Amino acid sequence: MSLKTRIFMIALAALCASVPLVNRVQSQNGKPPVVPPRPVKIVKPDCSVGQSCHGIHGEVVVIVDVLTDGTVGDATVDKGDPRLGDAALNAAKLCRFRPGTLLGKPTSMNFDLKYQF
Repeated sequence: MSLKTRIFMIALAALCASVPLVNRVQSQNGKPPVVPPRPVKIVKPDCSVGQSCHGIHGEVVVIVDVLTDGTVGDATVDKGDPRLGDAALNAAKLCRFRPGTLLGKPTSMNFDLKYQF
């Protein structure tokens, strides 16, 4: 057996042996390594008569930073009509989430909220 073949066989054996270790780390305690935040309470924007968004239709995407306690930290309008942005931001800041986790520990993560007006 040539030297190249031996090196290849050793590398292949090492790779095959490492796969179970990687799978064990990824499914630590039977949980996936990253779990995204999940909405618990979604607040709808207020576009009643007298509001700047009243009578305007469209979609707005707000990116919120879900904190480890499930509240919303920073929120920014990613897409949509700027006339609808303020109402969407105000509503998004009142939403509540089950926080995302990284290796089973609560972690601050972004979440996209889509509002239809």
